[in-house]
Amino acid sequence: MGLRNQGLSRPKASYIYGIFYNKELKSLSKNKILNMKESDIDNFFLNIRGVGPWTLCSLKMFYLSYPDVFITGDLAINKACNELMLEENSPMKDYAPYRTYLCLYLWASLNQT
Repeated sequence: MGLRNQGLSRPKASYIYGIFYNKELKSLSKNKILNMKESDIDNFFLNIRGVGPWTLCSLKMFYLSYPDVFITGDLAINKACNELMLEENSPMKDYAPYRTYLCLYLWASLNQT
């Protein structure tokens, strides 16, 4: 299995192949997804084996370009929050509606050392 040679565990590799070959997912264009209600997007993707909250948030941030997504539970985000004395594992409501940008700055802050 090619993905195994890249260091992925067997379950993670099978999740990636499952997502890649998912017929329902292949039938959706970006425009179709963007026209769905957010709750329907959440339900659709979270029902795909191997897709969890972190992956869903990443999809919303980087593929769908949602401006207000905060990835709770991300280790790098938590580390940056600790270093900047921000409340860890909080939804960061004070930064809405631009929490995606907060995440980008938090990740970037870790590369400044």
